[in-house]
Parts: sequence; structure tokens; C-alpha cells
Amino acid sequence: LERETNSLDVLSLDGRARYRVANTGPRGAMLAYPTQMTVNSGRELLVLDAQVPRLARFLLRGDSLHLSSVLRLRGLTGVTGVCSLDGRIFVLGATVPIAGSKLVHVVDRSGRVMASFGRGFGSSGEAPARMLFGDGRLLCPTRLRLIVVVPRFYPAIRAFDPRGHVRWSQDIPDYRGVSYRETSPGEVRYV
Repeated sequence: LERETNSLDVLSLDGRARYRVANTGPRGAMLAYPTQMTVNSGRELLVLDAQVPRLARFLLRGDSLHLSSVLRLRGLTGVTGVCSLDGRIFVLGATVPIAGSKLVHVVDRSGRVMASFGRGFGSSGEAPARMLFGDGRLLCPTRLRLIVVVPRFYPAIRAFDPRGHVRWSQDIPDYRGVSYRETSPGEVRYV
């Protein structure tokens, strides 16, 4: 993903530039902020657009990509991660209201949320937990059959099985992050 032009640069296995896929989609739709991509079932490349929650779907044909559709993710906000396992698409983000949201959402081929799992990182009353809910990355290692959630602002990692059950959770030791609390409207205290 090339952020300056929001395009895909396709490289050969030795790192040489092959070609660029511009961010234009069907009927002039544009990807505003592509943030993560994944290969789904070995047949398509999915590119997550974080600004307008949607997925650009590219068909993989030999060594080339062909945009097949841009799929709006209905009911999701703050999306930052995507991965695929066994043909199922998992998206990291939130539903509204965020206080009742889960972290990971299984979406179908129409962009509808079919299931959700995983609690947020941090305490629910903490300002960053509300504002940064779901900000991170997803990884789906196929052989391990896991959905791994790595938050951007919390020193922890969680792994789920495909049904959404926690397989393991690990805090990152000796991490000293900066957090803040909204002590009153318009006033923030940094720690």
C-alpha cells in the first residue's frame, strides 16, 4: 500500500516494481485511506479503507490484480485491521455505540456484520479506550487457525479461535505508554 497516492504497488519476488494499481474503483469510487490488506482464500486481495469503512476486492489472476468491487462495511466505524481465515473475513473496528461494541467483526460478502467478538483494551471509562477502540492490526496465521489482535496503543496481544474464543492473551512487559483521562469536559490529564 502506497499512502501518498493510496495505490497498490505490485512488486516481483526480488523487490522490483512491476506495476501500480490506482485507487480508483467502480464508477469513480476512491479509496480514501487504505490501511491494511489480506489475501482471501488465495483468490482475491482485500484492501481495507479506514476512512470510509469499506473493502476494495481485487481478483488475483496469475501475477495481476483486477478490481472486482468496492464493498461498504455496514454498521462499522473506526476500522483499522482486516484478515481472512477459511474464506471468512475478519475486521478490527467498532459498532455504535462503542461502549457495547466488540473488537473483531465477521463480515459477509455483502459487507454486513454476521458476528462479533473480543472485548476492548484498557478500562471502559478510560478516554483512550473510547477514542481508540479497535485501533490496531489483525493477523490470521492459517496454520495456527488464529485471529491475532495487536492494538496500537495498549501493551497487549490477544489471539482468538475462529469461533471468537480467547486462545491466549499476553501483556507486553516493561512497556511505558502515555495515557490520558478526560477529567472534565474540555480538560485532559496526561499520565
